[in-house]
Amino acid sequence: MAMDEALLENAGGRRLLRRFRWAGSPPYGTTFGYFVPAAAAEAAARARFGGRDLPLVRRPTGGGVVFHDGDLTFSFVFPWPRPLTPKMVYRSIHQGVQAGLRGAGVRTTLWPEAAFGTASLCFSRCEPMDLAREDGTKVLGGALRKRRGAGLYQGSLRPEGLGLALERLWRALAEGLSLQSREVFLPAGPGPEAEASARQLASRYRSDDWNRKR
Repeated sequence: MAMDEALLENAGGRRLLRRFRWAGSPPYGTTFGYFVPAAAAEAAARARFGGRDLPLVRRPTGGGVVFHDGDLTFSFVFPWPRPLTPKMVYRSIHQGVQAGLRGAGVRTTLWPEAAFGTASLCFSRCEPMDLAREDGTKVLGGALRKRRGAGLYQGSLRPEGLGLALERLWRALAEGLSLQSREVFLPAGPGPEAEASARQLASRYRSDDWNRKR
């Protein structure tokens, strides 16, 4: 979380695509949206993971509770000009991922309308512009944050039922976003400014003041 916020702060008009590299084996933990009550996130994590002591972190973006137990977790920093609404941003990003998946032989659809589900659990329902399989199962959801003309998208892609390994899904995702953005994303470090900023921010994301603020 700290690195994502640092990249947002130091974007400088660039587009940056980053994959989360989790330590150990799944499940890795749970993240939850900025406006989700901590108690609700804790209850959902206990129900999902049977009371195991796993990391639980509030995101700087919105959205609901996301369980990181085998998903492909990534973030995308991009210029966000004033005329673009969040709906337009979601559509653009998800159409890019959709195109990349299509190139890898995976068919998905942009979800046109809200469905019923538990509102605080991200993958219990599809929201408009989410990516779903043809049977309605949610594949990709994300959340946004805007700051001084730059945007941060934090996404989670579920591999179940897609028939591709995570590495192949990651390549497809990166290829699709590259085509959508007309920019090739090459492997690169965050840079010294972002690394320094992330070190300063890391303590906040470990603190109860942040994670239990609501």
